[in-house]
Amino acid sequence: MPVDYITKNQTYREYIVDISAGGIFIKTQETLPAGNEITLTVPFPNKNYLTISGLVVRSSSEGIAVKFNRSDLELVSQIESLVDEIKVINKEK
Repeated sequence: MPVDYITKNQTYREYIVDISAGGIFIKTQETLPAGNEITLTVPFPNKNYLTISGLVVRSSSEGIAVKFNRSDLELVSQIESLVDEIKVINKEK
């Protein structure tokens, strides 16, 4: 699933490898050091987009791990719904 993210006034479009209510792993060739704040725009299946901020917690040659900022419980609830929808879609395949 694609994801757009912005860091330091630069926009990227990459792909989600893994997502949970706590964070996301994005496959990317970009080198973003741990501690970088980013803003993600995540598509919902058959719905709108969710924009949430996070912090890069790990960066490797395979991609970046981002921990979502948990200050907004509404967004966390929406992410949990997104994860549940993805699981259903994957089971149908």
